[in-house]
Amino acid sequence: MHYDRFMDTADANSTAVDDDSQENLTFENVHRFSTPRFWITSFIQIAFVLFLYVLSAGPMYWVIYEAYNHDGSAFVAQLYLPLTLACERSEMLNDFMQWYVGLWVF
Repeated sequence: MHYDRFMDTADANSTAVDDDSQENLTFENVHRFSTPRFWITSFIQIAFVLFLYVLSAGPMYWVIYEAYNHDGSAFVAQLYLPLTLACERSEMLNDFMQWYVGLWVF
């Protein structure tokens, strides 16, 4: 795969410095980030992580509640602060989160 080609290039560069191979390696790295496939895959991965972040508030409700209302973890309070602020600004998100957390709490 690409790893083998990179290792071959690295071995060649370690024995003799070749400016052309350095340019090709740099071009491949830059080209990889400019392809639509890279950006679509990155967008899907980021959206999935954010989706899991929002959904994690249900099972983590009591930990989050303790962090905000008692002497709980400051890290947890800071971790869920963006979601809390988003719920304060968006009535639709707030309604969804109340419904979703209700599935886990009651």
